[in-house]
Amino acid sequence: MIIGEDSVKVCGIELWRATYKPDMRMILVRLSQKEGDGFVRVSGAKLAKELGRDASNPVGRTIKTFRDNASERLAQHRNLQCDRYDIIAGGGGGYHFTDWMDVRLAGQPGPHKADPAPVTKPAKADSGSILNDRQKWILEEIDKGVHISQKDVIAHFRREKNASTIKRDLKQLREGGLIEPRPDGYYVRVANERDRRSSPL
Repeated sequence: MIIGEDSVKVCGIELWRATYKPDMRMILVRLSQKEGDGFVRVSGAKLAKELGRDASNPVGRTIKTFRDNASERLAQHRNLQCDRYDIIAGGGGGYHFTDWMDVRLAGQPGPHKADPAPVTKPAKADSGSILNDRQKWILEEIDKGVHISQKDVIAHFRREKNASTIKRDLKQLREGGLIEPRPDGYYVRVANERDRRSSPL
């Protein structure tokens, strides 16, 4: 997530602009702050007080609108499944960004992010990275030429792991430089894509 002055984007898709619900940017900036090893957790009442809102104008409505917009636009433009609590979670001390999110203010050199979850089923891949069985399956499917998106991976492992775990798996593969999403939401191997781009044909 990149929080700009006039818009907020996730995976390159605009989810908020300055002319719509102006308080949302302030909420996102507040939630992007760090506390210990993760993001801050702020209750709705505290956020409302910081924004100068009264009891008749709770922040929950604004956050719900943002969540709904995120789910709709990321599915439409990136073929990504974004559930209600995937970006802004609730409970356990208040609203907070999920630990797999990368969040930064526009112009900052690097993201605010919590440490990624540890990989629990190690196996050496040919790249030298340590991958779990789900990540190995993802790479093998891509190498076979299968068009695979985040939704496909979540559906394949739905009986074993929840969507948040799968999204962390994909995030680790992206951060490890092994895969990247195409504009249509399907993943490609980074090395393969670089080879294709550098080909003279």
